Amino acid sequence: MAELNSAAAIGASAVTGLGLAAFPGIDVGAVVGGFAGALFFVVFAGDKSFKASMGYLMSSWIAGYFFAVEITSRGLAINSGLSALAGSMVFVIAATGFLEWMRGGQPPFWFRFIPGFKGKKDD
Repeated sequence: MAELNSAAAIGASAVTGLGLAAFPGIDVGAVVGGFAGALFFVVFAGDKSFKASMGYLMSSWIAGYFFAVEITSRGLAINSGLSALAGSMVFVIAATGFLEWMRGGQPPFWFRFIPGFKGKKDD
């Protein structure tokens, strides 16, 4: 079960985001889809601290929104909500892998697909 503080913070950020979606020019589907993708990570990543979870929630939500706006404006997708969901989930996977690598861990699994990247330093 989630902590009371994290549940309250998630609820407050959802209400704030949906309140901002009432402004003209804001794509409501992208706001909801981005929040759903960000929330997906926060709910299933139980080993993260409260600050880390909120940071990932907000950054993933924003990245998912902008991803959906870009994809739908180029005509590559019709539904902005699903695009935002996918964009925010991909952003969190990429961001966590990159941050763990920068802290001294192993390179992310998705670096295998970069031609010429070995991932280990020679001694």
